[in-house]
Amino acid sequence: MKQIDFDTVHRLASVGSLLEPLRRAFVSQSVSPERGQYDLGALDPPHTLLLMPAWRPAGDIGVKIVTVFRQRRSGTAVGERRLRAPFGANRASSSMDDGRALTLIRTAAVSALAADLLAPAAPEVLLMVGTGALSRYLVEGHLAVRKYRSVLIWGRDPQKAAAAVEISVLADGP
Repeated sequence: MKQIDFDTVHRLASVGSLLEPLRRAFVSQSVSPERGQYDLGALDPPHTLLLMPAWRPAGDIGVKIVTVFRQRRSGTAVGERRLRAPFGANRASSSMDDGRALTLIRTAAVSALAADLLAPAAPEVLLMVGTGALSRYLVEGHLAVRKYRSVLIWGRDPQKAAAAVEISVLADGP
């Protein structure tokens, strides 16, 4: 079985490269049932298992398995989340892909595709609210479907917002 890590996923796919395949997938005969969500019995803090399968009839099968373990930090109610999200694909050659990388790229591509289908044809400004891990990918995706005169990034922490602007400019160029 092939192992495809975070960096390799990024070398093989970009937000923009997923736009047309996702557009086709959303109107295809693929099956994507409701995700399974399971409490792992740890009450304080909670731990969760998510199973997200999808397949094409007589075709490929994929399952993203996400484990969410919340860790307590001293003096806080609930601390940082620890996520693991491998994605298993069963096709001619099976692989185990980095689900976090796939989630970042795919989520941003779906957002950009929705904007392409629903937003006005000639927006001038893109506002990215937030500076988390997904922000860079969202900017990249939206720049793939629209030409903006400017991109603004807002965040509660001015240093994180400045870093997000820098990453977005280096990665995508507004």
